[in-house]
Amino acid sequence: MYNCLGEICILILSSVLLFNTFLSFNLRERKNLLFFICVACTFLSAFTNIISIYHIEHFDAQLIPLSTAISSLFFLLLGLTPFVFVCYVFDFLSISWKLKKAFYVALFAPILVYMIVLALNFKFNLIFRYDQALGYTRGALKNITYVESAFYAMLILVAVLCNRKMISRRMKITFALYPLLESGIMLVQFFSTYWVMTGTSSFAVLLLVYLCAQSDLLEYDLQTGLLTGTHLESIVNKGPRAYLTIISIENYAHLESCLSESVFRRMLQEISSGLVQFFGRNSYHLSANKFAVLSSNLAALKKDIRNFFWQFENFKVDKNSVCNVDFFAIVLELPSHAKNYSEAMELTERLLVLARSAKGQKIFFCHKGYVDELNRTRTICGILERELNIDSSQFQIYFQPIYSAKERRFVFAEALARLVGTEIGDVMPSEFIPIAESRGLIGQLGKVVFEKACDFVCRHKDFTGSISVNFFISQMVDPEIVDFILGTIEKFEIRPGDVVIEITGSVSADEFDSVRRNMLRLSGKGVVFYFDDFGMGCLNFASVITLPIKAIKISRSFILMMEKNVEFFRFIKSFIQSLRDGSLKILVEGIETKAQDQMIMLFDVDFVQGFLYSRPIPEQEFLSVLKNGAGLPTSLPSN
Repeated sequence: MYNCLGEICILILSSVLLFNTFLSFNLRERKNLLFFICVACTFLSAFTNIISIYHIEHFDAQLIPLSTAISSLFFLLLGLTPFVFVCYVFDFLSISWKLKKAFYVALFAPILVYMIVLALNFKFNLIFRYDQALGYTRGALKNITYVESAFYAMLILVAVLCNRKMISRRMKITFALYPLLESGIMLVQFFSTYWVMTGTSSFAVLLLVYLCAQSDLLEYDLQTGLLTGTHLESIVNKGPRAYLTIISIENYAHLESCLSESVFRRMLQEISSGLVQFFGRNSYHLSANKFAVLSSNLAALKKDIRNFFWQFENFKVDKNSVCNVDFFAIVLELPSHAKNYSEAMELTERLLVLARSAKGQKIFFCHKGYVDELNRTRTICGILERELNIDSSQFQIYFQPIYSAKERRFVFAEALARLVGTEIGDVMPSEFIPIAESRGLIGQLGKVVFEKACDFVCRHKDFTGSISVNFFISQMVDPEIVDFILGTIEKFEIRPGDVVIEITGSVSADEFDSVRRNMLRLSGKGVVFYFDDFGMGCLNFASVITLPIKAIKISRSFILMMEKNVEFFRFIKSFIQSLRDGSLKILVEGIETKAQDQMIMLFDVDFVQGFLYSRPIPEQEFLSVLKNGAGLPTSLPSN
């Protein structure tokens, strides 16, 4: 007696999945066709197994030819299913040409042997036979299906290990688990013949693997009917020679808010249909406002993009009105411009920014200069991630001395970040600071500069001044910033006032209270704050005076404006006087000429900073300036 309840369940589930696969996937692609064949083999295997079990349990000597044919068909499907699944895995992995020959020999050899044994079974009864007296009887090679399945399971494991860099971590785990699951099911079936699990239950496990694999691949976007970005990613990551075009609807948000839901949906459907009309099924929906096209013919691509824009840039809302759809297209050459999907998307975003500033240009073609710039940005980001630590010799702090107008000497300095001696040479702050901001590294950068400044003060006990360090005011929102600053000061055994914090930037109204609270806590411990770049419009005066600020740094932009406008000169003079009446010290930065120096000295400022006095200099040179640099700017060491 056999229990085939599991086979019945698999029959139902596989039929549902077979129907869904047929309707949902593009079967013209080999990967999806193999997936469909796997599901079909599973369904037919379960179906023939149920019929075969019925014939075994209701044996009739007169139906031996029919029973033999049905059981033979079952064994045929039983052998084909793991073979097709391995083909599917090989296609999924995109096995390199160096390994393909060996892998495909290993792929076809077992199925060829299995088919020969199955064919010989009709004469020699190697796998099974129907005896007129005993009914269904197993043959000498009855376990060949186990051997074949185990071999293919191990082949999948080897293929995954050899191509582990080509697939995601999730898919590696999914495929690697298959041999373990298959082995477990075969052991159960080997020792228990009552529960019918001769491959079919293992096929149910395969279905789970198929589903996991497909979730990393295509699917059609339900709203547009186009293939999704997941499918495009799998294609681009294989490194095809093609042109990738990203089409962006720049006024998407405006159209969505202005048009009714039904009209807006109709617009997207018409645009999607137009993409298929001009570019075929190599059209993809990446996100709300972005589409993509793959093409191998650049000349035809240019023509089709222009025609597509011309046809769909004016969308007919109704009989009496139209609205403009603002398209941009970015064209990349694969794989020379981008070797994988993430590089392509990163380059696209950068080019979209440039395209928006190029008025009247709707189609933007990438060239090597953009790629080199992106690669340099990526390299600098890697350097920052590697070097942002206190022990780094490439990430250094330079010191720009600050001159006291009253004492006529340098009294302290501002610590400025520098990248020197890297694999791409010295990198200017104007280049790496924006990269650090965009990659979320600016907070870490500020902390390392603070640590290095504290380390400098600790190593030079005879230095009686202070070092100022830049922090974005938004960093003061971090609830851990207070502990970091106080902990670092304690670690280097220096006084809280030895390192001045210059805050700059802006925060939201909701965050301002947190900033003020943290700054008051630090100020209560003796930490000194300056406000940097005052005049750049980041915070208004009313907000600044509520913070524990000791000095205001007047931005260079104010100096340049005063040189051009007498009325503005008078206004700033009056404004500086009001700051001094509030017991705030005044530091003017960006002084580069003698005329500017003479002008700001009329304001009775406290401190001056700029290239006229000194450029940012390394540590040893700064110590020399402190020792010998007293006097007027004209008598200071040359820049």
